[in-house]
Amino acid sequence: MPHGKLLSDYEKGQINAFITCGKKKLKITKLIDRSPTVIRNYLNNQENYGKNHKGGRQMALFIWDRNHIVRLASNKVVSCGKIKTDLSLSASKSSILRCLNSVPFIANQEMKKKPMLTRQNADKRLKWATEKVGWGIE
Repeated sequence: MPHGKLLSDYEKGQINAFITCGKKKLKITKLIDRSPTVIRNYLNNQENYGKNHKGGRQMALFIWDRNHIVRLASNKVVSCGKIKTDLSLSASKSSILRCLNSVPFIANQEMKKKPMLTRQNADKRLKWATEKVGWGIE
């Protein structure tokens, strides 16, 4: 993986001129004060020099995964965890959220929390459960 700066157009022109004059690669490196590796890489691949390095970390989600996520999230309100389990993704929930935030037509909303169970409803549930304890068992 490259760490240094790419050659400027001026430096590329100098290298080409020195090569046509018959200078050796080692001499060129001293003349333009660049590493031999940079000179060699440029001479071996002049047309695509500096274009095919993507750099950065590999994406956690492939394009088809992103399309599935967007399709699922655009039709209904679902959480990132639910999307992850439904699509069997290995990516994290934050990666899924980042994917959804990159799509302009999907708005991120906090999901509404369910209301707490009131004491009155809890008592009713307990009463119903105690009535049905032996229900259906024979």
